[in-house]
Amino acid sequence: MNVKHYHLLIQHLVLRSDLKNKHQTMNMILKNQSKLSVQVLESLDLSVMVKQLGVDFDSNFKSIVSFLGVLANDTASTERVLDVLFKLLNMYQLPTDVASSPGDDASDSDDDDEEEMVVDRISYQFDCLHDIFKRCDNTSTYCHISSIVYLLITKFNRSVIQTPPIRWLCFRAGFVQWLWEYITTKRVSGVFSSGSALCITKMSEHKSLTNQEYQDLIPVISVFSSLFYEYLRSSHDADILDEDFIFSLGSLQSLCRISRSLAVHLTYMDLIAVQPHKTLNLRSAFTNRHINIPGSIAESGLTLSAGDWVFCWSSLTRLTLELYNRDSRVGILPNKEDWLAGTTIQNIGKENVGVFIDPLSVPHLSLNTIKELYVLNSLPFIVPFQKRVSVFHDILDEDALLERGGHSTWTSSSNTIKATIRRDYIYEDAYAQLTESIAPNLKHKIVVQLVNYVGLDEAGVDGGGLFREFLSSFLTEAFNPNRGFFIETDGLLHPNPAASRLYPDYQKHYFFIGRLLGKAIYEKLLVDIPLASYFLHKLLGGQADVNQLRALDPNMYRNILSLRGYSDSTLADLCLYFTISDNILGNTTTIELKPGGSQIPVTRSNLIEYIHLVADYRLNRQIRVPFRNFAEGFYSILSAEWLRMFNYSEFQALISGSAQDVDLSDLKENTVYHGSYTAEHPTIQMFWEIVEEMSTEQHHKLLAFVTSIDRTPLLGFKALNPLFAIHSAGAEDRLPTASTCMNLLKLPEFSDKELMKKRLTYVIESGAGFELS
Repeated sequence: MNVKHYHLLIQHLVLRSDLKNKHQTMNMILKNQSKLSVQVLESLDLSVMVKQLGVDFDSNFKSIVSFLGVLANDTASTERVLDVLFKLLNMYQLPTDVASSPGDDASDSDDDDEEEMVVDRISYQFDCLHDIFKRCDNTSTYCHISSIVYLLITKFNRSVIQTPPIRWLCFRAGFVQWLWEYITTKRVSGVFSSGSALCITKMSEHKSLTNQEYQDLIPVISVFSSLFYEYLRSSHDADILDEDFIFSLGSLQSLCRISRSLAVHLTYMDLIAVQPHKTLNLRSAFTNRHINIPGSIAESGLTLSAGDWVFCWSSLTRLTLELYNRDSRVGILPNKEDWLAGTTIQNIGKENVGVFIDPLSVPHLSLNTIKELYVLNSLPFIVPFQKRVSVFHDILDEDALLERGGHSTWTSSSNTIKATIRRDYIYEDAYAQLTESIAPNLKHKIVVQLVNYVGLDEAGVDGGGLFREFLSSFLTEAFNPNRGFFIETDGLLHPNPAASRLYPDYQKHYFFIGRLLGKAIYEKLLVDIPLASYFLHKLLGGQADVNQLRALDPNMYRNILSLRGYSDSTLADLCLYFTISDNILGNTTTIELKPGGSQIPVTRSNLIEYIHLVADYRLNRQIRVPFRNFAEGFYSILSAEWLRMFNYSEFQALISGSAQDVDLSDLKENTVYHGSYTAEHPTIQMFWEIVEEMSTEQHHKLLAFVTSIDRTPLLGFKALNPLFAIHSAGAEDRLPTASTCMNLLKLPEFSDKELMKKRLTYVIESGAGFELS
């Protein structure tokens, strides 16, 4: 059979609409497979073929690709097949209903079904690529495959990454490792020689490459970032440090540092710029980027489009963020400061943080400010935590100033919310008087009148201290597991799935509790509320997966991952099905993890799906309603954009303060004295001598005694409001007491150091505070 005959067969194959005849033609080609050669491919004029096919090209695409797969029977023909495939994909257009479907934006679990349908439709179009990729799986063709993958994920819907052919490549260790080796060994000369600097070295030094070097690197970086991100997302935390992981620990550490450097390089290149004041939605402004390609680069013939740069930047920053999150859980890097890039925030301050509140309020932003906004939005961890907290506090101050109409204090009683709270009914009274229908804007000033245990109004006017004490006490009570809204696992709190059985209006309660926690952060009030990491991760907009299951149920996490080592026969002995048992208040209910799950046994082929569905049920589905209401209440006070610069552990620090040791010199420097006390008073000097002799644990207990929380403020004691204070409490025959609402220690005028030490130690060890005063 000569070349002309093959052309006739190809034409017959792609032009005939009769499926039976197509199969017959394909069978003829398969029977003569050994005679096919690269000569056939080289003689094909693809543009003529496609022109002849016209509208039939798209419908015959799968058949044409299948035929190409037959021709990939040696190294030379394989490379040519991939070249032809690349040209075909350039000509091919997805059906409209697939091309216009949302791909990368469907992050909420409610959109999973829609996302799955999109993937299914795209998979149908491209499943024919699977055989070609398998036939061409060798290092000599990886460059061609990389180009094809890049074309697929940039030209077509990004959901193409989830299709079987591309998912298969994600888990081909050789291919992923080759991509990374290409990135890390490419030299500025464009060859793999030892005589020139590495491209990544220049990029990490914020030096630009040549046009050709960028053209060679940017697509490969994009493909690697996309594929390895999917690989990471499919890997459990327990696998990351395993010796069988795709990269060794040393290579993974290098990968973290290099990906961070490359992401920073792209961010500060002047290639990407955004004008967030053009939209009221800051997140949308960052997502829908306005791209500037400098004239000097555009005029020099750089063929990469604006979309190429944005795709590379977004893929790389997403991978870098995933690596950072994994490191925060499993400890990849030995030093957390390795994530810092020597980058600080110098252009974002009180004069322009209004862009986080109302983008229209800042008419012009400098290019450097725009870059810093990019960093805070997508690479916040390269900036020191203290600096990010400072920016966050500036945002809170600016928002509070706007709420007060530009005044430094509240000037109108009409904006003041008043509440009378009985000490023994703090939760009930707060819920009755501060709900959204009664107090729609909790950002306004709240004045509290406390009623003591015998029903009498307590003396004193609320200058802010009583409100802070009330809010701290309310949150302690609201999150108390005995109340039923939250349960405790290993000392960490998360929503109680049984709350709906305890409170018919539980949704309103979760909304209310979320509001009050948001108010505490808004007022920079630290409260001792330790929340589960998965709950904090979800609150920051993340989707909890099997890696967060350990925070909810450590035993379940260990047991469910151990199933991966079981054979089919062992799994059969366990009689596992796609169901899960719920035990709510003593009533056990069997829940199907997927439709018909009670009839689907767990086998090795579907085990991974089973593991992820179990985790999804426990972490997402089971608490979906209470979590959603809590989040709505929380974000009625704070904006999600303001918190995007923190991860879950930093978020916990915003709520409860820093867990680091108490800096006594900082505390002493920022302490104020009342009554007859001064810094030079003999009693005060004895006090500080005693404090310095205390243990670290006692330092935290002293803080808790005076301020109600044992952690230090995030920006140091200068940020404690009110400042730590010591007031003269008269004769030494009394115990020291505290007014936690004012951060005030009432210290008798002791003249004997041992007596002061004994009594001070007694009260801080007793755990008592405000109630002693």
